[in-house]
Amino acid sequence: MPRIGGVRLKLDELSFDCWVIEGRSGEFELNMLNNGSNGLSVSLNPISRRGLRVSVHPPERTIRPGESVSIKGSLIVTGDFDVQLRYLTFPTVISSVILKFSRGIEAVVSVGFNLLEKH
Repeated sequence: MPRIGGVRLKLDELSFDCWVIEGRSGEFELNMLNNGSNGLSVSLNPISRRGLRVSVHPPERTIRPGESVSIKGSLIVTGDFDVQLRYLTFPTVISSVILKFSRGIEAVVSVGFNLLEKH
């Protein structure tokens, strides 16, 4: 079942909402809303483990005050993936993306999908 996860940051002039909507096949949508009064630059840095590749496009974005943007991404299982699914209670593959803001602040959002639905 697809999930939605999010984070809200509010620090001084920074006011930012981010939420991820997961798809069934490893696709996801990363949504960001700048509620602050200044423009905000953010770079997206995937955290990938062996056997997983996270792709986001575009990897950097400037968001104007009041602007909401949506970035497409995918979580791909590669041939190096060696987790034994029989040991998992839920065969969900999860990876994360670090959001690095122009003001030196970082946040982490996670994405995932049920591996058995992928095949």
